[in-house]
Amino acid sequence: MAADSLHQAFLARDFSKQKLSWYQKRWRSRLGRELKVGYWLHYLYTKLDNQLIEFLLSLMSKGDVARFITELKGFSFDWHSELVVKVLKYLTVAIPRQLMKSRAKHGAAVS
Repeated sequence: MAADSLHQAFLARDFSKQKLSWYQKRWRSRLGRELKVGYWLHYLYTKLDNQLIEFLLSLMSKGDVARFITELKGFSFDWHSELVVKVLKYLTVAIPRQLMKSRAKHGAAVS
């Protein structure tokens, strides 16, 4: 992307701010969402306490999340924002389900 932008500037012999701003617009349109999701996920992770991290790891180790990820169509680790959003949506269902199973298993009333 950067090389292509620079190549176009050389061909046009135009290194103006306006010509080179095309690169800025192009990378933001292509990578902006990925960066936003990455920053948001990092922020969210920094707010988790150890107990919640352990719970999430336990939930993932049971295989449901791993199976969910492997069954996704068109998954690319390089373009992870779509995966992160889908996994978070999946967890909004999986976490309450796991909590209910855990409570039922230990004989606690589910309220």
